Amino acid sequence: MGVNPRGAALVAAAIDCRRAGYINPAPRALIEELHTTYLDARGGHRLRPEPLEAAWAWATQLRRATTALLTPMPEAEGEEENGAGGHVVVFDYLVDATQQAQGPLAHTPEPLIRTALTHVYHPDDADQIASTADRQGRYHLAEHVWRIAVIFRRQRSGEEHPDTLASRSNLASVLGDLGRLAEAETETRAVLEVRRRVLGEEHPDTLASRSNLASVLRALGREEE
Repeated sequence: MGVNPRGAALVAAAIDCRRAGYINPAPRALIEELHTTYLDARGGHRLRPEPLEAAWAWATQLRRATTALLTPMPEAEGEEENGAGGHVVVFDYLVDATQQAQGPLAHTPEPLIRTALTHVYHPDDADQIASTADRQGRYHLAEHVWRIAVIFRRQRSGEEHPDTLASRSNLASVLGDLGRLAEAETETRAVLEVRRRVLGEEHPDTLASRSNLASVLRALGREEE
């Protein structure tokens, strides 16, 4: 970690937030909360880490006059109401390089993701974190985050908005993956009812819900329905 172990830990935390699906600029408060885990794992106080202010200065300084490891985004959406105190964007190359180096089975640890969720203020982040966990087969985590995404969508867009229904449909899907088929059926039928009423019987989203329901019924052994 060189002469900037705390700065490197800040960068590592930001990388793992992005890998977990946190697509919007990450709050500095979140990165500061997470970075101690990375710092401690690599030696903690034995490394004689620099002060936090110096660590941020190192992580956000321009390199070769073009880019920084972390780019400050003080105007990030939601900052004023949540008091996050600034946001940063991690250099894309670092995310790709880390994933390639660690391999496809290396994932952001669940405790760190759950901490990140306390700093999520946009439904797109909840959706992406849930989708990432779902793709990785971490279905219990995905269910937890899909429920958060549904709450965000309802608050922001309303019960019948297509984005809300899409998140509910994804929740139903992961319930099926967990073997909780009765719950999956109930959620799928609820989404189908709204889509039929709002979008019409022949809308692609309605047809997708009908297909999803058929899959759940088949898994329940009720092919006749």
